[in-house]
Amino acid sequence: MVIGVACFMFLAFVPSQEISDVSNTITEILNKARNDASLSSEERFQLLEKALLLIEQAKTNNLEEVSFAALRSGDSLLFRKFNRIVLEKTKGEANPFSLGMSHWDLGEFVRDSKPDSAFYHYQKAYKALSLATLEEENSHLPSSLLLVIAGLKDNVKDYVGAEKDIIAVISHLKKIERLDQLFKAYNKLGIVQNGLNKPEKALEYHHKAKTYIQYARADRQEGYSLSNANNLASVYLRQKNFKTAYELYDKLEDQSKLKTLNTRLYAKVITSRAYSGYQSGQLDLAQFEDAVSLSNHLLDSVSYKYGQARNHEYYAQVLVAEKDTAKAIIQVAKAATLAEETNNNDRLLSA
Repeated sequence: MVIGVACFMFLAFVPSQEISDVSNTITEILNKARNDASLSSEERFQLLEKALLLIEQAKTNNLEEVSFAALRSGDSLLFRKFNRIVLEKTKGEANPFSLGMSHWDLGEFVRDSKPDSAFYHYQKAYKALSLATLEEENSHLPSSLLLVIAGLKDNVKDYVGAEKDIIAVISHLKKIERLDQLFKAYNKLGIVQNGLNKPEKALEYHHKAKTYIQYARADRQEGYSLSNANNLASVYLRQKNFKTAYELYDKLEDQSKLKTLNTRLYAKVITSRAYSGYQSGQLDLAQFEDAVSLSNHLLDSVSYKYGQARNHEYYAQVLVAEKDTAKAIIQVAKAATLAEETNNNDRLLSA
């Protein structure tokens, strides 16, 4: 693709503008490229290329925003192209912030399909961001990224490595007084303790996380509260305290905003409530099956097969309890297939 004459004519006027005006123009272009669903791939390409040229001419050093806009556009080919361009232009130590954020974008892009590659790019991003001079509003970014890395370690059951990373994150966030970020850190630490089969510690950290929700951004607090409630219930579920787990999930499922705020979590809660309800004698087989069917339907609606592996595993366990071995084997096979397709190590190892 080539840059049109109109684009060069647009750029010709840039030197006479104030930097703030140029920055505003860049922001407008990137917002349109990222959010306007009516654009064709060619039109989106032209906007991103225009933004790239403006940034280079104005020397605003925010090339990472082009990569991010391409990622959020949902156009995979476009993201690959512009992410590669930004990584090439920012390699070395001249612009570690843009380099780090663009590696972060690439890690996000391949996280579900190629977790090993994601880990590599997250590590590159962390190294670059650790070298960058960060504004106060971005001071938490290396810690936020280290939490993402810890999450990948948790997924492959490297709980000790994940725990070490999270403790380092908490120490750094307290040092720079970013209380608004501590919920996520303590929340992740509680999840890791649950994986280590340390329920008392898991509950301690989830309750600790709850105390930091008030410091988070206002628009995130409700979502954090719902996530916290799910994680507390999950500890009881893992310990097979089904009665308490069912009571907690029952309250959580009644939260009216859960479905709209987080469909994935809502689907998970539906199955967790049904499974703990069945195991505690609160629900029968038909009620369990109806709930799992609804959960799978919701997960299909957001293209999240990762969560469906868990549903099939729980279904298999219920069928074993019902002494329906033939159907249980089918569900185990489905769980294993989905776990392998989605790199769901928890379900792959248990299937």
